[in-house]
Amino acid sequence: MHVKVTLQAFAMYDRRYWREWGIWFLAYFVLILLTSAVVKRLPEDGAWRLVATLPVCAVALSGLWAELRQVRRFDEMQRAVYLEASLAGFWTAMAILATTALLEVFAGTPPLAPLWILLGTGIGFGGGYLNAIRRYR
Repeated sequence: MHVKVTLQAFAMYDRRYWREWGIWFLAYFVLILLTSAVVKRLPEDGAWRLVATLPVCAVALSGLWAELRQVRRFDEMQRAVYLEASLAGFWTAMAILATTALLEVFAGTPPLAPLWILLGTGIGFGGGYLNAIRRYR
């Protein structure tokens, strides 16, 4: 039963989405590597560092565009599941960010690595997604 629910979780994403997402991710990853190599060679106080990161931001927004295109292809139940999972991921990330920011300010703890925030967001999204699928079944 649990395996079936987990496999159904990917059923709402069609091949077109995975192709768009794969192309986007590959372009984003390659552009991150190229931009980091360019930015390292620029002066630290130069405005060109900001200009060099603009293409990365544009590609990141194209990933959002691909995600929104997939959401438009969802039916009502898939949208409800996706919305609940997205809210769970968002609030998990916000809880992690707020907690670590307050601890940095008041307790002097070191900053949290962005990878942990990303991991927490993914766990929040996954938990919300599985909970919504279980409930809407």
